[in-house]
Amino acid sequence: MSDNQQNNQEQMNPEQIAPQAAAQPTAVPAQPQPTPAQPTAVPAQPQPTPAQPTPAQPQALDKDAEMIQLLKDIKKNGRRQLIWSRVLTVAMVGIFLVVGYAAFIFIPIVVDTMDNINNVVTGASATIENIDVMVAEMTDASQNLNQLVNDNAKPLTDAVTNLSNIDFDGLNKAIRDLQDAIGPMAEFMNKFR
Repeated sequence: MSDNQQNNQEQMNPEQIAPQAAAQPTAVPAQPQPTPAQPTAVPAQPQPTPAQPTPAQPQALDKDAEMIQLLKDIKKNGRRQLIWSRVLTVAMVGIFLVVGYAAFIFIPIVVDTMDNINNVVTGASATIENIDVMVAEMTDASQNLNQLVNDNAKPLTDAVTNLSNIDFDGLNKAIRDLQDAIGPMAEFMNKFR
């Protein structure tokens, strides 16, 4: 025995030493080696005797019962964990399927929407370019109109001056004279109708 085991045995009372001595295996006496001429026989092993109950055994039974209860609790908790891990696995698969289905449904819609937005932006860009061209043409037209007014201001002034110099009284008199000359001829032609 080691020194620690001897110290432990010295500190134990005699009641505790007896069960330990009974629990320790007994040494088997060495058998002589069989000679080749002798048949080999298996020596009988001594059967261990059951230990007599001592006050230390109720503590061992309590410890065993406690260990059994702990193992039952561990088994129960293991089953709970297994159930919850299965529930979580099913939930994760469900979430994955919902997300996959949503992606399958919504991604084409989003792609179509993005294409439509791209087309609208392209059309708006072309419209803005056309507006820029139209504004430039309107600016040119207004400049041309100003140039036209400036270039034709003198002839227009001359035309208005000439119109104001027309003798409207003499013109009205000539129209009346023409009506007087043609009037009798128109009456004569109406008789043949």
